Amino acid sequence: MLYIVYYISIIPGQAALLLSLGSRVTTLQSQVAELKKENADQAAELSALENKVTALENTVTALENTVTALENTVTALENTVTALENTVTALENTVTALENTVTASESQVEELMAENAALEARVTASENQVEELKGKNAALEARVAVSENHVAELEKNNAALRTRVTANESKLEELKKENAAQAAELLALGSRVTTSERQVAELEKENEALEARLSVAESLVEELRLDRRQVAFSVGLTDSGYVGPFQTEITLVYEKVFTNIGNGYDPNSGMFSAPVRGVYYFTFTSMGREPGQKMGVYLTKNGEQMIYNVQDNFHGGYEYMTGAVALELEKDDLVYLRLPKGWGLYDDNYNHTVFTGILLFTTNPAMGRLH
Repeated sequence: MLYIVYYISIIPGQAALLLSLGSRVTTLQSQVAELKKENADQAAELSALENKVTALENTVTALENTVTALENTVTALENTVTALENTVTALENTVTALENTVTASESQVEELMAENAALEARVTASENQVEELKGKNAALEARVAVSENHVAELEKNNAALRTRVTANESKLEELKKENAAQAAELLALGSRVTTSERQVAELEKENEALEARLSVAESLVEELRLDRRQVAFSVGLTDSGYVGPFQTEITLVYEKVFTNIGNGYDPNSGMFSAPVRGVYYFTFTSMGREPGQKMGVYLTKNGEQMIYNVQDNFHGGYEYMTGAVALELEKDDLVYLRLPKGWGLYDDNYNHTVFTGILLFTTNPAMGRLH
């Protein structure tokens, strides 16, 4: 203080300036302290704000990750929904196809039931015809027995007549040797001989008529013998599954023989050869499974196509078709089934594809008509 006084006393003009400067410095120091305090507060606030910003950034990042995960989940769910929709569409298509197949199967069942009813009626009619033929057979056998007895009697009569003619001839010779007085008797004997000759001629005519009747009887007997012939076959195609398609038309060989009465069916060639002349009934059933492929057969007689059957399998699965026909055949006529080029069939141990033939009745060429 002494120094300041001394200094002031020395430099009185600068003291006021120094005081003023000291005061200003003090004020500035106070202001600096306040500013530092404010800066410290602001720094604390800024740090807090930075911490909040960092926390918010972390929260935003977490939210973004959550949103990304949710978007991925939504995408996966959309893909799953799309797959499920495709599956539902496929199932709906399958159900539609199954409904169409069931409808077609029901129609085929109704057709088969109608065919079975018709076949039962025909079998009943055939049985009635068999009973009638049995009655005719008995009547014909009785007629043949009567004819044989009649022929035996005629033969006896012929022998007696020959004996009488021989006796008459002997008498004529004796009469020729007699005298003219016996001419009247010879004329009478001549008349008797003429009568005998007429009787012989009539007997010969009767014999011819009997021979004709006997020929007819023999034809009837032969017809009855043929009527007793039994011919029937029923065969299945294969156990191997698909047959065809082939590059050319082929004759189908049915490998599985269920029935072959009369041995008319040849399992090596697939052809039926008629053992006797008559009317035969043929029926066949075919099945295909390949989608978009035609299936069916031709029924052929001696190389001539008799029946043309075809079915388109649009949806795959089991498609059936059936055909039938009655044919009049000569002995050794051939009947068989052909598979056209590019067509296919299916068969297995359930016997979907079969071929059947039955002799309904024989025909007699000597009579020139059906019996």
